[in-house]
Amino acid sequence: MKKLDPKELAEFGLSEHESRIYSALVEHGPCTMAELAQRALVPRTKVYPNVKKLVSKGFVECLPDKPMRCRAVSPEKVLRPILKEKQNQVEEMNKLLDALNQLFSEKAAENMERKEFWVFSDKSSALNSLKKNLLDAREEIFVVLNKWGTKTLVELKEALRKCVDKKVKLQLIAPYTLEDLEKIQDFRDLASIRLVPQELSDFVMIIDSSTLFLLSSTRVTQGYGGFSSLLVNDSRLSETVRTLLNATLWEQGSPIESVKSLLGGSESALRAVKAANPSVYADAVISAFGQWILDTYGEKNGERIIRNIALNALKTIEEEEGLKLSASSIEDALKAITELTTFNEKVEVDFDSEDPMNYLNYVVYNATSASYKKSQASKSNILMTAWGILTEAIFELYGYETVTMQTVYDRQKQQWMAWKKVLKKGAKLKSLDEALEEIQKLTKMLENQKQSGG
Repeated sequence: MKKLDPKELAEFGLSEHESRIYSALVEHGPCTMAELAQRALVPRTKVYPNVKKLVSKGFVECLPDKPMRCRAVSPEKVLRPILKEKQNQVEEMNKLLDALNQLFSEKAAENMERKEFWVFSDKSSALNSLKKNLLDAREEIFVVLNKWGTKTLVELKEALRKCVDKKVKLQLIAPYTLEDLEKIQDFRDLASIRLVPQELSDFVMIIDSSTLFLLSSTRVTQGYGGFSSLLVNDSRLSETVRTLLNATLWEQGSPIESVKSLLGGSESALRAVKAANPSVYADAVISAFGQWILDTYGEKNGERIIRNIALNALKTIEEEEGLKLSASSIEDALKAITELTTFNEKVEVDFDSEDPMNYLNYVVYNATSASYKKSQASKSNILMTAWGILTEAIFELYGYETVTMQTVYDRQKQQWMAWKKVLKKGAKLKSLDEALEEIQKLTKMLENQKQSGG
């Protein structure tokens, strides 16, 4: 059996201490904090903070034992999705490479000016080539950072400064999930910076809409080493990518100055960028309106009113926008709305069972209203998001109702998630909270009977 090397887990985004702790739990099974310090070779004071990080990342679960023990989540469950994402990134690069090869062949066949592209597997060579291209920049440099792009940007800072000194315009897009936001702010004197909620998998730089540089963050790959990048000298391709990124990211982004002012004394860059995004105010209005209905008319009548409003919204969307969301069957209707909401990751429906309507569970995500509440204990069974309410309307339209089985606040994503059970109207199904309440009452009654008998 191969001996585990904790350093290899760094490829999956774990620190050295996190890697050692997870490896030890995989190898030895559930451990106490003291046992982990010994088996993972991690200082005892560092064990608990790193276990908490692993729990938040989904790698470790804590057991209700005394003293507290924790265990590793199955590597297949936590590592396979990461590996799949990395493989998908490589597949996308391969598709891009195929498209570029085809374009190159077509232009050669037409006896036109030759376009050039290079694939680098060595970072030093890639950056040297990029710096040479930066020397020729005349008008604009357009940069999109990924999660790991800050280090590359810092390495190019002097070359970029020389470009700015020549009056070259520098535009920079960064994801708000960027951990080292302070380093990005250091570029405010050089670039116009906008922050966006989306995050690309690759670092992108476009010079004068004629040179495209793509640096892959993929390290767990098929057929590549630890580094992959692509540099293309093709004005048509570069201009196309530049136009798409401008429309989908730059125009939708929030200027860093706005986010900086919204931050104030807060440490939450994530919340500041959300506040700079106009869509959150629409979400807040939807949430407040829905909550007022529930508070005014009670939960049962309130949810019925909300569903009727949603049915009218569904009708408006279909008549005025031409989007057919209600199909010939509830399964088709739900699949249609699920496909639409995939872009926002707000609704998930499990269609794996043979009879979906007997076993169907679905989850409503991204109840942004939770961001506006002082207490995370506040929650609504219906979770007022536009997609969530429209999904409820689909169920109402076909004679189904939903029961909230459990509501959970995801601290990492700062949003509520509601697990719901779907059943025909009139069927009886108790929620998890109701079931737990009955168990507690029964337990208390038995304890009282036992005391009376004694």
